[in-house]
Amino acid sequence: MDVRRVKIIVRKDVKELVSNRLVMLPMIIVPLIFCLAIPALIGGLGLGLNNLDLVNGAELLKRVVGSYPIPAGLGSLTHQIVFVILNYTFLPMFMIVPLMVATIITANAIVGEKERKTLETLLYTPVTNREFIVAKLTGAFIPAFLIAVVGFIIYFIAGNLV
Repeated sequence: MDVRRVKIIVRKDVKELVSNRLVMLPMIIVPLIFCLAIPALIGGLGLGLNNLDLVNGAELLKRVVGSYPIPAGLGSLTHQIVFVILNYTFLPMFMIVPLMVATIITANAIVGEKERKTLETLLYTPVTNREFIVAKLTGAFIPAFLIAVVGFIIYFIAGNLV
């Protein structure tokens, strides 16, 4: 396998990805919603409630919250519930972000090549099937990983601020 050919295809895919607004917008907006807006909303709504008994299922939350390891500095039950929701319930949903980004990029890499009529040209080059697949997967993995890292940092900051 020629790594140089793979790098060329990856570089071409990333360049096309960055230049396409219809692909970049969902890759920016959805992680911001998952990593910033929803944690801020959960924290704002949860900490804004004065009477937790008004919430349906509050009794269940009161019983369940004790089974989680919660820092000692969180005194009120509302703060503890928001901590549990942000750190144990919502955090696994964060894994949707890299999956979604990789799916968008991969779909654009193959379908976009077909629409721009560059797929046939690429297939006529001396690139093997293995190099082609590795390049397309790497071209989807690298931006998805970077967006996941940046999204996690944003989520970490937003969650700690809440």
